[in-house]
Amino acid sequence: IFNPRFIFYSLLFALNWLSKVPKEVMDDGSPAWNIGRIFYTNAPKEVVDAYATQFAKDIESFLFARAQELVFRGLLAVILPVAPDVMSNSDTFTGTELDLLGYCLMDMAKMGLLSEAKVDAFNTPVYFTMPKELKALIGRSGNFSFEKMEILNTQKKHLFLQTPSRRSLFLRALLEGLLERQFGNDMMDELFDRYSEKITWSSYFLIPETDKTIELFVILKRKN
Repeated sequence: IFNPRFIFYSLLFALNWLSKVPKEVMDDGSPAWNIGRIFYTNAPKEVVDAYATQFAKDIESFLFARAQELVFRGLLAVILPVAPDVMSNSDTFTGTELDLLGYCLMDMAKMGLLSEAKVDAFNTPVYFTMPKELKALIGRSGNFSFEKMEILNTQKKHLFLQTPSRRSLFLRALLEGLLERQFGNDMMDELFDRYSEKITWSSYFLIPETDKTIELFVILKRKN
């Protein structure tokens, strides 16, 4: 039922992408310099905090913009993947996959196939919040009240990715544009061939039950 007083937005994965990589993680003079990694999993607390701070800024901007579009008591529906409150991002599927891709890049740098400095300067602009963290950020914005928050049942979402080649193609589709700008097109086949090979060594990435990332469904109501 469409009513001009109630506008719905449905977003999947889009809010996980940051507007930019936190500048601190690329600064070799900062405690948050993310040397030897392309993501914030298994990184020092300063790196994680830099990512979380940028995510908070982006969510604040997103909610402010949506608040300008919605009338009083209008509804905003959001779907996004998050890390469970009881887990660290080091234990999530996406975190371990990006760590593995980073290892491939470092291996290539050690072999002289690409610059190690370029690997240190590359960070993936993605952040997976947690339900309690998201709730606090929304409450801080002041423009919305919670109507509903629940975890969706997506237990079999990765059944189609249970081969190394499919997992590699999936990640390549997500990140190739970013990687090409940093490392060049001629490195992509080599990189993702190595990635497929590393996945083959471990069954972890090919079992859907090992993915502990959850999808959160949230409905917010515009305050007066």
